[in-house]
Amino acid sequence: MTLLTSLAAAFLGGFALEKLHVPSGALIGAMIGVTVHNIGFRQVAALPAPVTFVAYVVLGWAIGFGVNRQSLASLRTAVVPIVLVVVALLVFGGLLAVLLVRWGGYDPVTAYLSASPGALSQMTVLADQSGSNLLFVVTIHTVRVVAVLAVAPLVTRWLS
Repeated sequence: MTLLTSLAAAFLGGFALEKLHVPSGALIGAMIGVTVHNIGFRQVAALPAPVTFVAYVVLGWAIGFGVNRQSLASLRTAVVPIVLVVVALLVFGGLLAVLLVRWGGYDPVTAYLSASPGALSQMTVLADQSGSNLLFVVTIHTVRVVAVLAVAPLVTRWLS
């Protein structure tokens, strides 16, 4: 029963935030819904392995669906900026990970995944698959996404 009520909470939370036009509302709403469910019922439903597999396949499908020849061709003119940004983010993320290990006491994998740039959904999958501190990684990336969503309109208004 807990698995079904947890799924209902995920759908309810996702639907609510989508209706409120919250960016990434389905993902964030589902996370909030299940969190509230878990705290309220004091039970956590473990996802069966086949369900987790299907969820990861659907996520990979959704990400890959947006890539085609035209989208890749349009990136040719942006190779240098892309490489510079990626290298800078990886180096900065690596430095932050070192600080999280030394000062925060986190294991290196959790620290690196927490400090690495990436979409919330993909970082969640990586954290889960690596056995790192899933709650910490998800919290860091959720706060990051919410902060970017809150600040981005102000920055874009200032830049334009």
